[in-house]
This record gives sequence, structure tokens and C-alpha cells, in this order.
Amino acid sequence: MSRTVSTGHGQGSVQPQESDSRLASEAAGGTGWPRSPLGETFGRYMVPLLFLVLTAYFAITLPNFRTSVNLVSMADAQSIILMLAIVGCFQLRMGEFDLSIVSTMVLSGALVARLTQEGHGLTTCLLAVGLAALVIGTLAGFLVVVLGVDAFVTTLGINTLTSGLVYWVTGSTAVVTVPDPIVSLARTEVLGLTSATWSGWLFVVVAWYVFDFTPLGRHLLFVGGNRDVARLAGVGVDRIRFLGFVGAAIVAAFIGLLLLGQLGAADPSTTNQYLLPPFAAVFLGAATIRLNQFNALGTLFALYLLAVGVTGLQLMGAPTWVSSAFNGIALVVAVTLARLAGRKLVTA
Repeated sequence: MSRTVSTGHGQGSVQPQESDSRLASEAAGGTGWPRSPLGETFGRYMVPLLFLVLTAYFAITLPNFRTSVNLVSMADAQSIILMLAIVGCFQLRMGEFDLSIVSTMVLSGALVARLTQEGHGLTTCLLAVGLAALVIGTLAGFLVVVLGVDAFVTTLGINTLTSGLVYWVTGSTAVVTVPDPIVSLARTEVLGLTSATWSGWLFVVVAWYVFDFTPLGRHLLFVGGNRDVARLAGVGVDRIRFLGFVGAAIVAAFIGLLLLGQLGAADPSTTNQYLLPPFAAVFLGAATIRLNQFNALGTLFALYLLAVGVTGLQLMGAPTWVSSAFNGIALVVAVTLARLAGRKLVTA
């Protein structure tokens, strides 16, 4: 089917406002794949149902699991991962895989801790963090969007480089000088939950609203689904992609402040601990709620499903390596079941 697009020389045009629904269907992979009501319903609510079943099972069989202390601790422990997952969700929704957000987060905390240790004020620390995030995001955007280098390879390299900078900044040891305002930022309790936990849920609400109710959310989906079609519809594809990398780095730096306040130290070895779980949650979340789309609510349910599974198994006496194994298995199973349900997962 041909489409006439305005070039500024008097031709007919297809306006983004007029074609959003059709473009969204194409971007979400809505053509050419068989669907069945039963398969679609199962795929849409598989993760929330598994979350409820698993939670109920552990609550019944493990008295320690259902205690308020354990539940609050579990929610608090997932707050940083949840925020990283939402940032990753934005990036993946527009078709980019940004691994550098994790090391940017850790570098942020390392800079604040080191500069504080050397006697600098909080304002100087925040300016340094903001500048570092801006440089990292701009570098990633330039290499991927302007030069056309593969996003996965680029951000993997930046992640490795930034991880090395973290060891240099911290002297390869944990730095425990944390400003009091940063600690308060992460640990202040509201209704029994820390501000870091509330921040994670706020991230989810903001992402849900942007994805489902704003033009930016639709445009991200268009860019991730089919960049050529998005350009023909007048979407600023390269601008969105470039600003996406810059914005992700800045938000990751803010998350790093929360991580620093939560841990009370800047540990250079934390990068690897936060690398897999956020992306496992995002990909698993794309197989639920809104099938074939990276979405906020699906990411939330997926993350807590993984957290409940790992926590329950650990309380049952499972070894420490069970966390990585469970995350990996859950991701593979979820994507496989979504495929069997007659859908495809769109990543770019």
C-alpha cells in the first residue's frame, strides 16, 4: 500500500495525529501473526497470575516470608532495580539497548563519595555528577545516532569504560563518606517504606502515563517499531533517540544518588550486581499486560515476580547462585510462552 508524505512542496501528507493508531499497530507487530482470544488473554495476564500464585504459595508455606519486615525489605531491595528497569524500558521502547545506565549510576555515587571525602560541598558533587552524566549520554547518542554504531556494542563499551573509571575514582575500595542529605534522600520513611521505594513506584506511574497517554509515548513506540515509517509520519526519530540516551544517563545518575544513600557507601563492585535484573524484568514485562510492547506495569509485575521467586527460594535454603539462575530461566520461559501464544516480541 502506498503512502503519500509531505515533503514541503505541496504534496499530500499523512499527519502523525491522523495515523497514530495505524502506526502503533504496525510498530507493535500487529500484522501477520495469528491471534486467539485464549492465547492472548493467557499471555497478557500470565506474569501477574504467576506473581499472585507464587506469593500465595510462599506466604502459606514460609512463615518468615509473610512478615511485614520481609515484605518491606523486599520492596526496598528492589527499588533501585525497578528504577533502572523503567529507564531501560524507555530505551528499549524506542529500539535501543543501553547497558551504560548501570555503570553511570555507580559512577554517580562514586563521584559524590570521593569528592565528599576530599572536602567538597554537595553542590560541587552534584555539578560533577550532572556533567559526567551529560558527557556519557552525549557520547552514546553521538556514536549510535550520528555515526550509526550498534547501540549494544557502543553501550557495552561505555559500560566497561565507565566501570573502570569507578575503580579509579574509588581507588578500588568502598568509599563510605556519604553526605547526610543523600542518605535522607534514600532512607526517609513514609508510611513504613523508604523514599527509594516510593521513588521506584513514582517512576512506574510516570512511565505508565507517558507511554499510554502522551504523544511522546506513541512516538517512542513508532521509533522502536519502524523508524522509516516514523520518519514518513513526521516523527523526529534521530532527535528522540539522541535525547533518549542523554536523558537516560541523567536519570541513571540520579538513581546513583539514591543507591549511594541506600547503601551508605560507594562500592565499585556493584555494577555487575545490577546489570542483569533490570533488563530481565523489562523483557519479561514485555510479555505481559501489553503484549509485544515494553511497558511500565508489565515491568513492575515482572520485577516483583522475580523478587518473590528469589526471596522464597532463598528462605527455603537455596544457594546464593539461585538468583541469577531464576532470573535467566524466568526470562526464557516468558518469551517462549509469549511466542507460543502466537505473538512476537518487538525490540527494534
